[in-house]
Amino acid sequence: MVNKKIVGIAAIIIILAVIVGAYFVSSSSANTIKQGYVPSTGDALVFIAYEEGFFKDEGLDVQLTQFSSVVDENNALAADKIDVMAGGVGEPLNLISKGQNLSVIGGIMAGDSAVISSPGKVAELQDIQNFK
Repeated sequence: MVNKKIVGIAAIIIILAVIVGAYFVSSSSANTIKQGYVPSTGDALVFIAYEEGFFKDEGLDVQLTQFSSVVDENNALAADKIDVMAGGVGEPLNLISKGQNLSVIGGIMAGDSAVISSPGKVAELQDIQNFK
């Protein structure tokens, strides 16, 4: 069984990589990152990094902005109102397919993400080859 501390440390490293990556592609000032979030467990790692001072340790001023829905958060990202968000990739990929210039930097929601399907597709999606 995987040690929970190791999983926690790996999760923190992933969120730091996402934020530092966003730092380099951000259009905001040199040390300020505008981080969007929705109040959910999916964004818990953002708060752990924020509260534990990991962002400050990296010289980043992370400004948290709460959104009431992931749709609002995605729209804010597409409109450059925030620099980075943590979440699923479904809606961002949809926006990218419609011409939005967004980048998926890395994952954050290990163990808290899922493939969601309509009932008619469940049997087909049991085989990973059908995701092509």
